[in-house]
Amino acid sequence: MYVPDDVLSEAPARFRPLSDYGYVTADGQPVSTDRDTLLEAALSRPPPRGVWTPESGGVVEPYQVPWIFERLIAPAREKAWEQVKATGFLAALATLVGGLGWLQQPAASRGGPPLLLLVAVIWFGRSLLDYRQVRRITAAEFAAEVDEARRLPRGRAGVPVFTRAVAAIIGVVALAQLALPNDLESAALVK
Repeated sequence: MYVPDDVLSEAPARFRPLSDYGYVTADGQPVSTDRDTLLEAALSRPPPRGVWTPESGGVVEPYQVPWIFERLIAPAREKAWEQVKATGFLAALATLVGGLGWLQQPAASRGGPPLLLLVAVIWFGRSLLDYRQVRRITAAEFAAEVDEARRLPRGRAGVPVFTRAVAAIIGVVALAQLALPNDLESAALVK
C-alpha cells in the first residue's frame, strides 16, 4: 500500500480499507465513506492526509485521484479565466485610450505605441499563458510541482524589520517631497 511522506507512518494494517472509498483525517484516523463524502472531505480545509479509492491502489494524496484532482483544480482554472477576462478588458481599454491619444498627435511627432498599451498587452499575454498552463496541467505534473515545492527551504518567519524600515524611510522622503516641493535638498534628492 502506498504511503505518502510521513503521513501514514503507522502500520499499514491499520489502514486497510474498510470500504471502497475513504480518507485519513489530519490526526491520522481512517474514515470509510462513500464517493460523494470523500469528495467533500478532499475539498475541505484542512484536506485529508490521504485517500483511498478503488482505482488508487492504496492510500494516496487526494490530488493523485483523477476525479478528485479535477475538482481540486477547478477553482484555479476559474480564477485564471477571470484574470484573462479582466486583463483583456484592460488591454482593450488601453488600446482605445492610447490609440486615440496617439492618433491625435501630429504625424511627424508620433513615436512608438504608448507605454500603457504595451504594459496592458504584456499583462494580458501573461494571463493567457497562465490560463493555458492551469487548463492543461495533469495530476502527474501537479505531483511533480508539489514534490519540487516540498524540497524548497521554508520561508523565513518573523517580522521583516529591515523591509519595513526601508518602506518607512521611503514614505518619509515622499512626504517631505510633498511638503517642500521647491526645496528638494531637504528631502536629500539632490546629487
